[in-house]
Amino acid sequence: GLACLVDASARVKVGAAVTGLMAEVLVDRGDLVQAGQLVARLDSELETAQVALMLAKSQNDAAVLTARNQLDFTTRKVERLRPLIASKAVTEAVYDEARTDMSGAQARLKDAERALEQAGLELRRAEAQLRQREVRSPIDGVVTERLLSGGEYRYEQAPIMTIARIDPLYVETYAPIELIGRVRVGSRAAIEIEAPVGGSYTATVTVVDSVIDAASGTFGVRLSMPNPDRTVSAGLRCRLRFEAAEARSAGDLDPAVKR
Repeated sequence: GLACLVDASARVKVGAAVTGLMAEVLVDRGDLVQAGQLVARLDSELETAQVALMLAKSQNDAAVLTARNQLDFTTRKVERLRPLIASKAVTEAVYDEARTDMSGAQARLKDAERALEQAGLELRRAEAQLRQREVRSPIDGVVTERLLSGGEYRYEQAPIMTIARIDPLYVETYAPIELIGRVRVGSRAAIEIEAPVGGSYTATVTVVDSVIDAASGTFGVRLSMPNPDRTVSAGLRCRLRFEAAEARSAGDLDPAVKR
């Protein structure tokens, strides 16, 4: 079999969208996390207060109600005066003044509605700024290192932790040049984890390098190995054999793969 290495399928150095004082880090080395899980918070007292302020403004529709009532009043006044113009019961000046008042009430209502809408947008911005103080895991995985703790200051380039994805795992190997064209994306292989851990697993080829290493006469192959129970750890050495159907002429390969 070919020598191989089991590795995490991703390692993410998790940071934050902003700098600031860490309020708390909610996970530690070895903890399993899920994508979207809250793993840390930066101090957000100011942002929380801003959200509360914008929420109060966005819910305060008193100006809109007042402007709408004023518009209703001036509209009714204009409607009452309109039929009196023909009979000369009121002057044109009185009627024009009423229409002007109605136009002003319409403008004030639009301004009040626009201000209320703007308050809603400012609330959304404040909520977005507050969310930037929360750090969530981008992947399912395990915390492999915690670099900051509560009370420490997070600078622009400082990651808070590293999370490794271990389901699926990657299996990396170098195949001899004789297998060019026989090992393809989708090919399957039996993976034997070396002692003392041990265990037999099945993996599927996901990457076949197009460039051959001339010095060694090999090319790189990456396989994906499901690890739903997380029973296999990244970093283990292994041996692999490709299915006979994919590389029949290679004498080093197994005739079958146990599934």
